[in-house]
Amino acid sequence: MKTRTALLVQVVSLVLIASCIFGIYKVFLVESQAKQKLEIIVYLKTSSDTVVISNDLASIKEVNKIKFVSKEEAFELFKKEMGDSANSFDVLDSNPLPDSFKVTLKPNFYKIEEYNNIVSSIKKIKNVSEVSYDAVFAQKTLSILKKIKILGASVFGALIVYAALVFIAIKQLSRNA
Repeated sequence: MKTRTALLVQVVSLVLIASCIFGIYKVFLVESQAKQKLEIIVYLKTSSDTVVISNDLASIKEVNKIKFVSKEEAFELFKKEMGDSANSFDVLDSNPLPDSFKVTLKPNFYKIEEYNNIVSSIKKIKNVSEVSYDAVFAQKTLSILKKIKILGASVFGALIVYAALVFIAIKQLSRNA
């Protein structure tokens, strides 16, 4: 009877540890996905060489994806998002929106300072008129992800200690039996 109980406790301990490992894996997966949602919009000056700027963006090692958005495409998207209010833009003689790039980063940056440094590098590229990104959202996202990782590591550490103590206690009980 004691052997079955000891075996059951060991199995439950291993299941808890395996669950924790899976949970930590999911946290890192969510972190990666959240970081890829932090888009940076790079607005270009009129008549800019998009190939050169695209190459300059691609040369930044932290850049993952670059998507060119023409001013026409941006205007159509803008009108679509505005819905019924879009009719008021029909009076414009020309499209006021610039060409742009949507940039997503590789998920290997960890601090808001690193994110801001990447944005600063993009701002220095010739013929970039403006760079738009949500610094507050990025700050909050990275902060929350860091706290979740610390919590996950703490729980994992506690479960490892728990499992070790259970195994030691079971060994002691089996020796005394």
